[in-house]
Amino acid sequence: ETVGSFLSLCDINPPAALQIFRKSMDDGTIVTLRSAIAKHFVASMTTLETAATNRVARLQDYAEFRRKGMDESRTERMKRIVIDPANDPVKAAELIEILLRMKIEVRVSTSAFSSTRAHAYEKDSAVTTKRCSAVCYVIDLNQPQKRLIKALLEPDTPQDDAFVQDEIAKFKRNEMRGKSASREDYRFYDITAWSLPLAFGLDAFWTEDSGAISATPVTQQTLASMKGGSVSGRAQIAYIIPYDTDGAGAMAIRLLQQGHRVAVSTKKLTAGGRTFARGSFVVRISRNANTIHDAIARLAAETGTTVVAVNSGYNEEGDTGVGSENVQPMQMPKIGIIADEVVDQTSYGSIWWTLDRYGIEFTPITLANARGSVLNKFNVLIMPDGAAGRYFSSLGAGGVAGLKTWISSGGTLVTVRGASVFAALKDVGLTSSKLVGSDDEEEKGKTGADDTDKRKDAEAKPTPTPKGTPSTDTAEPVATPEPKTDKQDWQAPVLPPIASPSANAGKVPEGIPGAIMRATVDRTTYLTYGLNQDELPVLLSSGYFFRYSKEGTNALVFDAKPKRPLTLSGFVWEGNTERLLKGTAYLIDEPLGSGHVILFADEPFFRGIFRSTTRPFFNSILFNGVF
Repeated sequence: ETVGSFLSLCDINPPAALQIFRKSMDDGTIVTLRSAIAKHFVASMTTLETAATNRVARLQDYAEFRRKGMDESRTERMKRIVIDPANDPVKAAELIEILLRMKIEVRVSTSAFSSTRAHAYEKDSAVTTKRCSAVCYVIDLNQPQKRLIKALLEPDTPQDDAFVQDEIAKFKRNEMRGKSASREDYRFYDITAWSLPLAFGLDAFWTEDSGAISATPVTQQTLASMKGGSVSGRAQIAYIIPYDTDGAGAMAIRLLQQGHRVAVSTKKLTAGGRTFARGSFVVRISRNANTIHDAIARLAAETGTTVVAVNSGYNEEGDTGVGSENVQPMQMPKIGIIADEVVDQTSYGSIWWTLDRYGIEFTPITLANARGSVLNKFNVLIMPDGAAGRYFSSLGAGGVAGLKTWISSGGTLVTVRGASVFAALKDVGLTSSKLVGSDDEEEKGKTGADDTDKRKDAEAKPTPTPKGTPSTDTAEPVATPEPKTDKQDWQAPVLPPIASPSANAGKVPEGIPGAIMRATVDRTTYLTYGLNQDELPVLLSSGYFFRYSKEGTNALVFDAKPKRPLTLSGFVWEGNTERLLKGTAYLIDEPLGSGHVILFADEPFFRGIFRSTTRPFFNSILFNGVF
């Protein structure tokens, strides 16, 4: 209402409108919107004038910055970065396209090559031999954009030693303070890990050698051929869509939303003389209108998906062909996303941007609508990141009960970060997972070795309400909301205490300032359809560590006994982060009646940069009602 009044006044009396928004400073000084605009205007014009006056010096600085970068490349260990697109040529092409827009020179190899001075894409990796067996993208650092290349692509960017020591000292002091004492703030400005090959989930390595290889400069035509989709012909029996790119999942969703019938193979599929991995999509001609041929051709081109036309229903080997009972029909995803002031808008925005760029339809709704009959218009509801207490206070016990009824009737609830904490609240009970550091966490002190994945069939009885209380990121504690007097069924959730020397020192995860961690992939669940690797890089930027679910499936986990460090890139708290992260899950599927609650421990699409978990997120939408 205030914004609406302001905009109306802008039309009638602009000078008066500029006096509306006023801010009181610490000493009582009043700052108006008019004065703020004036200061920005003066600062902008002064900057332009100074740049113009010193244009020659600025251009010389620009050139010198790039010359020094090239000089550094001759003495530094990292000489070359190699990205192998074999596992996902479309996503690799997307990354290279970004680099080209930044005037970074990229070549594509025309024959196989090896490096005997190579390193894997993780912290402090040892020298090894790596081979590119076919086409690879090659970025040599001896070029004008060397410093930008290193900033965007190096596996890990170390923090300043003095800065790190100072922050660790704060952490140790904070850990010894009681829950009523004030805590020192950390100075991390942003996330500490942003390596694009890891964020995209691509295979890559870097080398200490830069010997001659057979390669040509990448052009837009090169990328178009790598990203371009294709259909092998006009199918008489079925179209098979292998799930080997993110675009394949998006194509399946769009086909369903356009009214076409699509199925998924739950086992290895044999058709047309070829074998396809579990999770491949099957579009049977006999079950669709004649328009399916044009739809397949159009969407394959738009999403960069390769589609195989099959002209025989017989399978030469195995027990799964296009007509097998292992090929299960899917239903159209009707997606709602909570989009009001309850959610973190950057979290909502990253999900919105991802779905929008793939052409996936969804409807933004308010949390109030999730309490009423509007929810019945959807079979998938996404809750972006948001304060767990605020989610609860807005829904109330009645809203939570209604949400459970909707899920039990076949709905899929997808929660992200703080919304996943909401799902784990004792008074919500949407998951049997408990947060590390919560007061009633079972078997305190264990790393989760005994918390085995107890899978239940999709038809299993509803998940029992857990006894656990929530935990919050101790760097960003969620305040307990005030009870609402107009909600007789509302009760404030019990939030865990901040770490204190008497009870929780060393037991509560400290919030991570954005690090990329190594998650282990369970290849037997539908949530990991489309993934062919055993490990996946994921971003963690909080202190929300979820113990293994005891009633559901833990699809992406942090191994309780890892053979290598869990940290791939970025800053973590020594003696706290990895120790407490072991035996926890990043992605959980919790069955509830005929539906599912799917929890992501953190942002799957942080700022649109992180894309490694695109397929698991699409799977949480795609397979509603199948499993």
